[in-house]
Amino acid sequence: MGAPFFTEKSRPPTETAILSALGGSGGAWRELFDGIRAQHPDVSERWGYYTDGKSWLLKASRKSKTVFWLSVEQGAFRVAFYFPERLAGTLLASDLSERCKAEIRRGASSGRLRRVAVTFGPRRGLRDVMTLIALKKTLR
Repeated sequence: MGAPFFTEKSRPPTETAILSALGGSGGAWRELFDGIRAQHPDVSERWGYYTDGKSWLLKASRKSKTVFWLSVEQGAFRVAFYFPERLAGTLLASDLSERCKAEIRRGASSGRLRRVAVTFGPRRGLRDVMTLIALKKTLR
């Protein structure tokens, strides 16, 4: 993954700055959030500055449960989900793309959680993210 784009604590990301940083991936950004708002209106978004990574991250939540984390880099953005390790088989049996399933297979778990990340470039990754949001909301 590239370096985070929004690293100044005193300058939170704005829609204009995000679209400028994303360039050609701005369409994927709009499509993702239009899809989330249409299909998952109960998911809320909040930007926060996190000192451990010294950057701004978007946290998407449903009630008190974190659905995903999002970071912006130059020309792209990454959406990361964390699932309990015991659900790896369920994720592999889902409608995720083979590329995403390959990441799940080779990804190492950190304790009891398994990270699944989707990097967006221009028009890539939307279907996997929408599938992962639906899984995150239903699996326990």
